[in-house]
Amino acid sequence: MAKFTDLPIITNATITDNHVFVVATNSTTDQLTLDELQKSMTGLTARTSNGFSIIGNTTPSGITVGDNGFVGIDNTNPVFALHIGDYGGATQPEARITSSTNRQAVYSLSDSSIYWQTLKKASDTDYYVQVSEDGSTYTGVLNIDKDGNFGIFDGSTSLTNKFYVSGGDIKFESGNSGIIFDPGVSEIKTAVNGDVLYLNKSNNDDVVIGDNVLYVDNNGFTPYVGINNITPIYPLDISGAGVMARLRNTLSSTSTLAITNSNATGYINLSNVNFSFGPSAGASSNNILINTSTKKVGVGSISPDNKLHVYSTENRITKFENDQGTISEVFQTNNYTGNATGPLNTIYTFARADGTGPSQNISKWGIGLYDDGSTNNYIDTFVFRVDADTSSLSSIKAYLTRNGDLDIQGSLTTNSQYTKGKFVQIHQTRVTGDAVYFNPFYADSNTNPSGSNDLHSPFGVAPFDGRLEKIQIFTSDADLANLNAGNPRFEFSVVTPANDNTNGFVSGFFVSPPSPPTALPVSGIVGQISLSSATTPNTIYNYSRSQFSGVTTFSSGQLLQYRICESDGTRSSWPVDFTVVSTISYTVT
Repeated sequence: MAKFTDLPIITNATITDNHVFVVATNSTTDQLTLDELQKSMTGLTARTSNGFSIIGNTTPSGITVGDNGFVGIDNTNPVFALHIGDYGGATQPEARITSSTNRQAVYSLSDSSIYWQTLKKASDTDYYVQVSEDGSTYTGVLNIDKDGNFGIFDGSTSLTNKFYVSGGDIKFESGNSGIIFDPGVSEIKTAVNGDVLYLNKSNNDDVVIGDNVLYVDNNGFTPYVGINNITPIYPLDISGAGVMARLRNTLSSTSTLAITNSNATGYINLSNVNFSFGPSAGASSNNILINTSTKKVGVGSISPDNKLHVYSTENRITKFENDQGTISEVFQTNNYTGNATGPLNTIYTFARADGTGPSQNISKWGIGLYDDGSTNNYIDTFVFRVDADTSSLSSIKAYLTRNGDLDIQGSLTTNSQYTKGKFVQIHQTRVTGDAVYFNPFYADSNTNPSGSNDLHSPFGVAPFDGRLEKIQIFTSDADLANLNAGNPRFEFSVVTPANDNTNGFVSGFFVSPPSPPTALPVSGIVGQISLSSATTPNTIYNYSRSQFSGVTTFSSGQLLQYRICESDGTRSSWPVDFTVVSTISYTVT
């Protein structure tokens, strides 16, 4: 190849400022190879401030070096270090680096302290952006694979997601608000303190978290939240089994749930071992309390002593009502021990304070059911126990049997205003020998109806208004049959006492008439009944007041007398002893 010095000078060419140099070769192709240029010169310098260009022949485009030192490709007026335009035949500006198969292609940017490069590695088809501080060791920053998957990470693994970030947060920000995705702790949060994190704020589409674990019916008018429930119909609608919810305070021993409406606030509390609910937060005597350790309930008390402990400063502590028609069982108490051998006590205890505070309460009375078991002296008996003492039978001061018998250790008096109303009392008396007239209240009889002396008192004083309800007559005398041959009768005599100035006698009583009375009262007799059916000794005969002719009533303070006589009013022929048990009802006012 010839050198410039070996070539002839072109003399007929018009040389202008647009030409850098003019050469000719033996082939007259007007071309120079790179090798020829390298051998011919050490550099090119523009002749003017317009720079110089290398332009194609057919398409007026190529490379321009401006006077500013910038290089233009398809751009004859570059204003950047490398400025690519679309001047000439190119339809669009494009820069392309092409490497052979299995070779790396790199484009780098750097300054004195940082190096950036984009590359296509020889080992795959991904596009990478990498950075280095020494120009030698590069760390991946971003890469894109041929499927459109985009990753912000070191590029150490293949992309399998459309967008993949590793090694830090993702932050979206607009104006004064923003949102941060923190993959390090799987957190979504706001980027500005005090900001609010919204999900579907501007539309009514529902929101679901988890596999239908939390379902938000995002209705702006009646929003509902379902937990394990995709069709909530309440503001909070929870579905599940067993324990449905748990509220836990990890900072103190008290957990409180407040429930509020437009008028009041109620609280559900767990303070230490005390579970309570009511108008106050925490353990308070205003609430109903359950001690979860002792299983005791307190109403007005935060330290219940019994299974149910009610404390109040009001006069009336409790009230029980039942609206159940003809049957009203307000409450039931039961002592269940697993067997019925006894003794069994089911009692209510009444106490008063001997000091200050509930701990000073001392039991004074106990009432309730008692069954002594094996001895059977008390069979399901309702008892009154002094001091509520269940350890001793001596504490029983009164009891009521299931047959209705009431026994009191002491006396039932009518001296005060409390024992009033109607009660029934049983009296036992006797009439002996040839006596006709006898006392209804105790065994005393006489042949004289009016005699009252140091030996006999054949009548008694009625303590209250009352009525003879029933009599029971019994005799063991075999002569009873002979007496009944005389058509005997039982007479009930009631008189108001009067003084006839006769010592030892009461005016108003008369001897029984010589024949059965046909009209009553007569001779002080107000009621009578025939004993003609009482023919067998050692037999108890019962007669109720409805079988009497006349009446069996009397008034307080009147004198009462029983009589058994034959049809002629005497008993001189066949003396027979009778025991009479009478049931008398009294009305105390």
